[in-house]
Amino acid sequence: GGAAPPGVGRTLSRRAVPHRFRASLVGIGQSGMPRARSHYEVLGVSPDAPSDEVRRAYRRLALVLHPDKRAVGVSEDEAKERFQRLVEAFKVVGDETGRREYDESHASEIFAAEATAPAGGGVHDRDSWNDVIAKLNAQKAKRTKTADKERGKKAASSGTPDAAEVGAKLPFPAAPRPLGCLPEEIVLEVFGCAGVSRLVEVEARPRKTAAKAGSITIPAGDWRRVLRMTLKETEISRLCVAKGLEPSTCYTFRTRAGVKTEDLGEEWRGEASRLVPEIFGPWSDESAMAKTAALSEKEAIRRMRAEKRDEARAMAKKSKKSKSKKEKKKKSRKETRKSRKRKRSSSDSDSGDSSDSS
Repeated sequence: GGAAPPGVGRTLSRRAVPHRFRASLVGIGQSGMPRARSHYEVLGVSPDAPSDEVRRAYRRLALVLHPDKRAVGVSEDEAKERFQRLVEAFKVVGDETGRREYDESHASEIFAAEATAPAGGGVHDRDSWNDVIAKLNAQKAKRTKTADKERGKKAASSGTPDAAEVGAKLPFPAAPRPLGCLPEEIVLEVFGCAGVSRLVEVEARPRKTAAKAGSITIPAGDWRRVLRMTLKETEISRLCVAKGLEPSTCYTFRTRAGVKTEDLGEEWRGEASRLVPEIFGPWSDESAMAKTAALSEKEAIRRMRAEKRDEARAMAKKSKKSKSKKEKKKKSRKETRKSRKRKRSSSDSDSGDSSDSS
């Protein structure tokens, strides 16, 4: 039949679309609405995207896809339906608990959508996904340009150098190398960056194997700092131990290098150093995955006994504190009664003295 709606059948190379906004055109129904295979595809983010990136993607898409700003040729019902899908996706992926449950129950769909997303099309705008991307990129470029201009004016007026510029110039450190594993510890070789002061931070996050996707692993938690150190001038790398991990759990690590601003020269001393004491560069890639060892039966029994002992001590301490509180309250009431009795006896003696004198 007739001509295809604007935007339908158009192709778009993967290079032309940033990964966080790439989506698949799975199929179009009678209304012309593309069907996304996962909430991540609706939001245009990868399944391992951090929470702040998910929120940013939702806010930016909500501004473009709101029914009040629908494109020419898109009906009001279709715009509302499209926007509702975006809201529903964010309700699930934007909530930590809901996202964890969704990842566990839709692992195969998420993997399939991420691994086989074809170039071109989009899940949001029937008319032109290119237009959505262009608009979002233009908004981001405008905000970045404005922020850079304001930052430059502020730095010029105050004489303070730009921390963001210094951080951007710091080199990428190599990803930590896992070497050995204990029940709650993983030995790492952490590499520094030659030519910068030796501040180094390492973060870890657990990963788990997707139930329906074979050996594919997905993040099972947020990044958290496990190491922070200062390398000596003669060091390039150091063996470290990441502690406080969970037994029998897979982890990956990333690291970044930083500088103390007091080491950057006179322009960073004084007030500037107090306001910005440290500056860190970009994060490295994720390390190879390492798994902590399982607890031995003997160690598990010891820990269970220790937990029971600590619980008994806590209960005894609470009981002792409650008993002490009751005793103090009882003593306070007793002293109050004595005080009232003394006041009454004193007032009786005063009235007796006045009658004798009369």
